[in-house]
Amino acid sequence: MVDRKPNLAATLLVAGVYWGMLYYWLRDEFSGTGEEQMHALRMFLVSLPYVAYVMWCAMSDLPENIKSMPYVGRSLKPGIWLLSVIGLAYWGWVDTSAVGFLLVGVALLGVAVSMALVCLLYSGSESSRLYGLSRFVDVYPSITKPEGHVRFNQKLWTTTLVLIIYFI
Repeated sequence: MVDRKPNLAATLLVAGVYWGMLYYWLRDEFSGTGEEQMHALRMFLVSLPYVAYVMWCAMSDLPENIKSMPYVGRSLKPGIWLLSVIGLAYWGWVDTSAVGFLLVGVALLGVAVSMALVCLLYSGSESSRLYGLSRFVDVYPSITKPEGHVRFNQKLWTTTLVLIIYFI
C-alpha cells in the first residue's frame, strides 16, 4: 500500500495547458472590441464550472438520502451533465461561431482534462492513480464475456456495425 499525495506540479501543468489552449483558441476575440472580449470571456469562463462539476462527479458520491431515491439517485449526476452539454450545444446552435469551442474545447476536452486532474489529485492508498476514477468506472457499463461460442460471421457483422457507427 502506497500513501499517495496529490501531484500538484502535474495538476498545474495539465490545467495550464488546457486553459492556455482555450485562451489561444479565443485569442483573436480577446484582442478585439469590448463586446467581442465579453463574448470570449463568457465562453472561456463556462469551462471552469463545467470542469469542476465533472471532477466533483468523479471524486465524490451523492448524499445517501439522494442516492437511495429510485431513478434520481442513479441518474442525477449524468442527467445534470447531459443537460449542461445540451445547453452548450444550444448555445453553439444559436451562436454558430462558438460551436467548435463549446462542444470540442469545453465539453469534450473538458471531460478528458477533468479525468486527468482527478487522477493527478488522487490521494488514496492504492497503487495506481487510476483508482481516483473508481466511481466513474463503477457506473460505466461493461461488456460481459459471451456464454457460448460466437461464430466468425457474427463477429464480422458486429465489427462492421461498430465501424459504421464510428464513421457516422
